[in-house]
Amino acid sequence: VQSYSFRDRPLDQALQAMSTIGLGYCEMWSGHVEPKDNAAKEEWRKNPPLDDLKKVRKQFKDAGVDLYAFNYSFRETYSDAEVENGFRIAKALGTRRITASANVSTAERIDRYAAKYGIYVGMHNHSRIVKNEFATPDDFEAAMKGRSKFIVVNLDIGHFVAANFDPVDYLSKNHHRIITLHLKD
Repeated sequence: VQSYSFRDRPLDQALQAMSTIGLGYCEMWSGHVEPKDNAAKEEWRKNPPLDDLKKVRKQFKDAGVDLYAFNYSFRETYSDAEVENGFRIAKALGTRRITASANVSTAERIDRYAAKYGIYVGMHNHSRIVKNEFATPDDFEAAMKGRSKFIVVNLDIGHFVAANFDPVDYLSKNHHRIITLHLKD
Protein backbone atom coordinates (compact mmCIF):
# COMPACT_ATOMS: atom_id res chain seq x y z
CA VAL A 1 0.00 0.00 0.00
CA GLN A 2 1.01 3.61 -0.44
CA SER A 3 0.52 5.27 2.94
CA TYR A 4 -1.28 8.10 1.12
CA SER A 5 -4.28 5.76 1.31
CA PHE A 6 -4.17 6.41 5.08
CA ARG A 7 -3.59 10.17 4.82
CA ASP A 8 -6.56 10.79 7.11
CA ARG A 9 -4.52 9.65 10.13
CA PRO A 10 -1.02 10.11 11.56
CA LEU A 11 1.67 7.56 10.75
CA ASP A 12 1.35 5.53 13.95
CA GLN A 13 -2.38 5.05 13.33
CA ALA A 14 -1.77 4.34 9.65
CA LEU A 15 0.73 1.62 10.59
CA GLN A 16 -1.77 0.16 13.06
CA ALA A 17 -4.43 0.06 10.34
CA MET A 18 -2.02 -1.59 7.89
CA SER A 19 -1.08 -4.19 10.47
CA THR A 20 -4.72 -4.84 11.40
CA ILE A 21 -5.76 -5.53 7.81
CA GLY A 22 -2.64 -7.55 7.04
CA LEU A 23 -0.71 -5.24 4.74
CA GLY A 24 2.97 -6.14 4.82
CA TYR A 25 4.60 -3.75 2.34
CA CYS A 26 4.37 0.02 2.22
CA GLU A 27 5.49 2.88 0.03
CA MET A 28 5.49 5.78 2.47
CA TRP A 29 3.92 9.04 1.38
CA SER A 30 6.13 11.99 2.34
CA GLY A 31 3.14 13.68 4.02
CA HIS A 32 3.46 11.20 6.85
CA VAL A 33 6.83 12.62 7.88
CA GLU A 34 7.04 16.14 6.42
CA PRO A 35 5.63 19.15 8.26
CA LYS A 36 2.25 20.37 6.98
CA ASP A 37 3.25 24.05 6.70
CA ASN A 38 4.89 24.91 3.35
CA ALA A 39 7.70 26.99 4.85
CA ALA A 40 8.47 24.27 7.40
CA LYS A 41 8.28 21.64 4.65
CA GLU A 42 10.89 23.52 2.61
CA GLU A 43 13.17 23.77 5.65
CA TRP A 44 12.62 20.04 6.31
CA ARG A 45 13.82 19.23 2.76
CA LYS A 46 16.91 21.38 3.29
CA ASN A 47 17.73 19.90 6.72
CA PRO A 48 15.97 16.55 7.08
CA PRO A 49 15.92 15.09 10.60
CA LEU A 50 17.78 11.90 9.70
CA ASP A 51 17.90 10.54 13.26
CA ASP A 52 14.11 10.96 13.57
CA LEU A 53 13.68 9.19 10.23
CA LYS A 54 15.69 6.23 11.50
CA LYS A 55 13.11 6.02 14.32
CA VAL A 56 10.36 5.98 11.67
CA ARG A 57 12.08 3.00 10.06
CA LYS A 58 11.93 1.25 13.45
CA GLN A 59 8.20 2.07 13.73
CA PHE A 60 7.63 0.19 10.47
CA LYS A 61 9.72 -2.74 11.61
CA ASP A 62 7.93 -2.91 14.95
CA ALA A 63 4.56 -2.87 13.13
CA GLY A 64 5.68 -5.76 10.90
CA VAL A 65 5.40 -3.61 7.77
CA ASP A 66 8.25 -3.62 5.25
CA LEU A 67 9.02 -0.04 4.17
CA TYR A 68 9.46 -0.78 0.48
CA ALA A 69 9.78 2.74 -0.92
CA PHE A 70 9.61 6.42 0.01
CA ASN A 71 7.64 8.96 -2.01
CA TYR A 72 9.68 12.16 -2.50
CA SER A 73 8.56 14.21 -5.47
CA PHE A 74 11.55 16.06 -6.90
CA ARG A 75 10.59 19.33 -8.59
CA GLU A 76 12.55 21.68 -10.87
CA THR A 77 12.61 24.28 -8.12
CA TYR A 78 14.51 21.98 -5.73
CA SER A 79 18.13 22.85 -5.11
CA ASP A 80 20.77 20.18 -5.63
CA ALA A 81 20.92 19.82 -1.83
CA GLU A 82 17.14 19.19 -1.68
CA VAL A 83 17.47 16.60 -4.45
CA GLU A 84 20.35 14.86 -2.67
CA ASN A 85 18.50 15.01 0.64
CA GLY A 86 15.75 12.86 -0.88
CA PHE A 87 18.33 10.09 -1.15
CA ARG A 88 19.68 10.74 2.34
CA ILE A 89 16.10 10.45 3.65
CA ALA A 90 15.53 7.18 1.78
CA LYS A 91 18.79 5.82 3.19
CA ALA A 92 17.81 6.84 6.75
CA LEU A 93 14.45 5.10 6.22
CA GLY A 94 16.28 1.98 5.06
CA THR A 95 14.85 1.77 1.56
CA ARG A 96 16.55 1.59 -1.82
CA ARG A 97 13.53 2.94 -3.71
CA ILE A 98 12.02 6.38 -4.16
CA THR A 99 8.84 7.13 -6.08
CA ALA A 100 8.53 10.61 -7.49
CA SER A 101 5.93 12.81 -9.13
CA ALA A 102 8.83 14.71 -10.64
CA ASN A 103 9.34 16.92 -13.65
CA VAL A 104 10.72 15.14 -16.72
CA SER A 105 13.51 17.73 -16.85
CA THR A 106 14.75 16.75 -13.38
CA ALA A 107 15.72 13.21 -14.43
CA GLU A 108 19.32 14.10 -15.25
CA ARG A 109 19.93 15.74 -11.86
CA ILE A 110 18.12 12.95 -10.02
CA ASP A 111 20.15 10.31 -11.85
CA ARG A 112 23.45 11.67 -10.55
CA TYR A 113 22.35 11.11 -6.95
CA ALA A 114 20.47 7.87 -7.69
CA ALA A 115 23.68 6.35 -9.05
CA LYS A 116 25.77 7.79 -6.20
CA TYR A 117 23.46 6.31 -3.52
CA GLY A 118 22.43 3.16 -5.41
CA ILE A 119 18.76 4.05 -4.97
CA TYR A 120 16.13 3.45 -7.67
CA VAL A 121 13.76 6.28 -8.54
CA GLY A 122 10.42 5.34 -10.05
CA MET A 123 8.92 8.24 -11.95
CA HIS A 124 5.19 8.46 -11.24
CA ASN A 125 2.72 9.41 -13.94
CA HIS A 126 -0.56 11.33 -13.81
CA SER A 127 -3.45 11.45 -16.25
CA ARG A 128 -3.13 15.10 -17.22
CA ILE A 129 -0.87 15.42 -20.26
CA VAL A 130 1.16 18.55 -19.60
CA LYS A 131 4.62 19.54 -20.82
CA ASN A 132 7.39 18.45 -18.43
CA GLU A 133 5.11 16.21 -16.35
CA PHE A 134 4.94 12.41 -16.51
CA ALA A 135 1.82 11.06 -18.26
CA THR A 136 2.83 9.33 -21.50
CA PRO A 137 5.16 6.47 -22.44
CA ASP A 138 7.30 9.06 -24.23
CA ASP A 139 7.72 10.99 -20.96
CA PHE A 140 9.09 7.88 -19.25
CA GLU A 141 11.36 7.19 -22.21
CA ALA A 142 12.70 10.75 -22.18
CA ALA A 143 13.57 10.46 -18.49
CA MET A 144 15.31 7.08 -18.83
CA LYS A 145 17.15 7.64 -22.12
CA GLY A 146 20.88 7.86 -21.50
CA ARG A 147 20.45 7.49 -17.73
CA SER A 148 21.66 4.85 -15.30
CA LYS A 149 19.68 1.76 -14.38
CA PHE A 150 18.41 3.66 -11.33
CA ILE A 151 15.91 5.81 -13.25
CA VAL A 152 12.82 3.64 -13.68
CA VAL A 153 9.01 3.75 -13.70
CA ASN A 154 6.39 3.91 -10.96
CA LEU A 155 3.42 3.12 -13.20
CA ASP A 156 0.08 4.40 -11.96
CA ILE A 157 -2.29 2.21 -13.93
CA GLY A 158 -5.38 4.30 -13.14
CA HIS A 159 -3.76 7.50 -14.37
CA PHE A 160 -2.32 5.68 -17.39
CA VAL A 161 -5.79 4.46 -18.45
CA ALA A 162 -7.31 7.90 -17.80
CA ALA A 163 -4.68 9.37 -20.16
CA ASN A 164 -5.84 6.86 -22.83
CA PHE A 165 -2.83 4.54 -22.73
CA ASP A 166 -2.87 0.74 -22.50
CA PRO A 167 -1.16 -0.38 -19.26
CA VAL A 168 -1.16 -4.07 -20.24
CA ASP A 169 0.75 -3.29 -23.43
CA TYR A 170 3.13 -0.98 -21.57
CA LEU A 171 3.71 -3.59 -18.83
CA SER A 172 4.37 -6.36 -21.34
CA LYS A 173 7.00 -4.26 -23.13
CA ASN A 174 8.58 -2.50 -20.14
CA HIS A 175 8.14 -4.72 -17.06
CA HIS A 176 11.91 -4.78 -16.49
CA ARG A 177 11.88 -0.97 -16.07
CA ILE A 178 8.92 -0.79 -13.67
CA ILE A 179 9.79 -0.78 -9.97
CA THR A 180 6.34 -0.11 -8.49
CA LEU A 181 2.72 -0.13 -9.59
CA HIS A 182 -0.10 2.02 -8.30
CA LEU A 183 -3.54 0.47 -8.61
CA LYS A 184 -6.90 2.13 -8.08
CA ASP A 185 -10.33 0.68 -7.47
